[in-house]
Amino acid sequence: MITLAVLVATTLAGLSCVHVYWAAGGRWGHGATVPERQGRPSFRPGRVATLFVAGLLGTASVLVLGRVGLGPAAPPITLTRLGTWLVAAAFWLRAVGDFRLVGVFRRERGTRFARWDRRIYTPLAFALALGTTVIAAGTAAAPALLAGSSGSSRAEPDWLIVPGQRAGAIHRTSDEAQRVEAYGRGAVQPIRVELGEGETAPGTVLFAGDSLRRVEVLWHDTVAHAHPARLVLRGRQSHWHLTAGISLGTSLRELEQRNGRAFTLTGFGWDYGGAIVNWAEGALAAQLPGVQLYLDPGPAQYSTPTYHEVLGDRDYSSGSPAMQALDPQVYQIFVDLE
Repeated sequence: MITLAVLVATTLAGLSCVHVYWAAGGRWGHGATVPERQGRPSFRPGRVATLFVAGLLGTASVLVLGRVGLGPAAPPITLTRLGTWLVAAAFWLRAVGDFRLVGVFRRERGTRFARWDRRIYTPLAFALALGTTVIAAGTAAAPALLAGSSGSSRAEPDWLIVPGQRAGAIHRTSDEAQRVEAYGRGAVQPIRVELGEGETAPGTVLFAGDSLRRVEVLWHDTVAHAHPARLVLRGRQSHWHLTAGISLGTSLRELEQRNGRAFTLTGFGWDYGGAIVNWAEGALAAQLPGVQLYLDPGPAQYSTPTYHEVLGDRDYSSGSPAMQALDPQVYQIFVDLE
């Protein structure tokens, strides 16, 4: 999946660069890019329109990379999922065409553009449509193959968290040796896990240097590092995801949609700020046993009046105007495996 995404994203970025070149006045390849009717261009794209197309192609490249967790700042999972599906739909439509001038069902066939469209443009559109469909339909932010301490490749891991049962290869009865066997010795390190209010406990971290794969483990047996008690995820995005389709980066509004109603969470600005304390008998109450979600709107909102309306050690409804305006995202998840 990673290789496919890089190939598709590189192609899209290249097409974006070509459009920027044309917008800047470049002429190479420009003469066969506009559909023709009776040998004459059906329209003449201006510089602004060409730059707009370049921007769309560049954005599509970023979304495709973000879908597999790549890029300097990967977009939220929901955005990359929807965005990649939209990119796929756009290329499928381009490949099929308008049944007149472009696409596999075009009727105009004797022009220079028609020849290029048959040989290059439409096949490329089909290839990009198929590639982006595979990427969009894949598991969000699918990871690269893991490498163990010996450098040998391993199969792609399972990132699913089932509350009370397991997280990937981490089961209730497993120990650290099994973590090493599953993920590689280099991926397993001892740490002190932060619990809040300055408290810590001995634990293990998987993939300490990779924010998308990182997960912290607290053990029942802290000496032998056996029988995991709690998993901790922190950050803005993760490969790990719950059975309800929830992960780091899931927004308050998305949670309300999955829950079927508003819920209650604590105010922001303290160690337990943004904690969901009551699902109000919604669907997620049964789907997330032993799971504690923490939400935060991000630093950009900390100085806004709206943020200051929902601060402190008190409860707020997710349906309140301030919470709806902030639409905070999940940034921390505690999962009990008991």
